[in-house]
Amino acid sequence: MKTRDQLDDARQIAHIRTLQLERARVEAQRLAHQLREAKARERAAEDDLNAHWHAMRQVLDGPAALSPELLHNWTGAAAAARNAHALAAEQAQAAAREVEAFRPTLGQHQRQLDLAESIADRARRRHDHACEDAHSAKIEDLFLSHGGRR
Repeated sequence: MKTRDQLDDARQIAHIRTLQLERARVEAQRLAHQLREAKARERAAEDDLNAHWHAMRQVLDGPAALSPELLHNWTGAAAAARNAHALAAEQAQAAAREVEAFRPTLGQHQRQLDLAESIADRARRRHDHACEDAHSAKIEDLFLSHGGRR
């Protein structure tokens, strides 16, 4: 039956679209998790940098003088903390860009699923209508074959 085949095909397509959307949602969750982790690393690096600067200010405000070696060492540590923060911030921005770039893909999968479900619903209605027509024709044929007698 042609309408039955169309209905089966439409249901299969809708099922495939559902799977594709689910896969896209899993990918979106993965990207969101990466973004949260990158932001946490950025916050931790920023906290480390702030703690380093706070400790340096406390020592510089104190009465004791720093040796040139210690000051050089501290300057190197500050540069490393600054670089770690810059790298973490860059990674967080890259993760945010990935999330934003994926949003249209997720929306596209949702629209494709909605369309496939709509097509499957129309195919189901056409199939139901064709089945009703066939059943009505069969009843009419039976009625006519008995000569319209009761």
